[in-house]
Amino acid sequence: MIITIGRQYGSGGKDIGQKVAQALGYKFYDKEILTMTAEREGFSIPAVRQYDEALTSSLLYGTYLSTAASGADVLPLNQKLAIAQFDVVRHLAKDGNCVIVGRCADYVLRDTPHCFNVFVHANPEFRKERAVKFYGVALELAEKTLRKQDKRRSDYYEFFTQKRWGDARTYNMTIDSGRFGIDGAAEAIVAMVRLLQAQE
Repeated sequence: MIITIGRQYGSGGKDIGQKVAQALGYKFYDKEILTMTAEREGFSIPAVRQYDEALTSSLLYGTYLSTAASGADVLPLNQKLAIAQFDVVRHLAKDGNCVIVGRCADYVLRDTPHCFNVFVHANPEFRKERAVKFYGVALELAEKTLRKQDKRRSDYYEFFTQKRWGDARTYNMTIDSGRFGIDGAAEAIVAMVRLLQAQE
């Protein structure tokens, strides 16, 4: 089974994904996808990191439309990198059981059988605390950072998928890591995956 995890900034989606992968004996992919993309497509790793899950310009959509209208085979670098990452995600899914964090994986793999899509969210206080404790964000900047990073992810997701980021209807499961905790959220996801496996 392929498990995809979308997540609000600071909700612990990566940590939850790692725990889920460990409990199920699955492979885990998050930032590893960046290195794979760089190696496969010949991009520099710093360039891939810079554009990871980000639209760097509010003009990107207009650029895309004008490019499509002209029929030119030219795309902005951040869009080329995104498409390359999507190809890597598809390749990883072909290898079977794994957990993939971010990168619009739920949408990219929408036609893939045995795909379980999760979105992790939490209240702002929980996320701010994690941002300060684990990501080194200054306390006075935590709230602003949450808004900025969530907007970055939602803009990226919605541009490439034409779906609403975080909308429960897009996923098979949404979970509040602030209420259940990181371990509890991971255990709940594992329980649901095992239930699905038992039904198949």
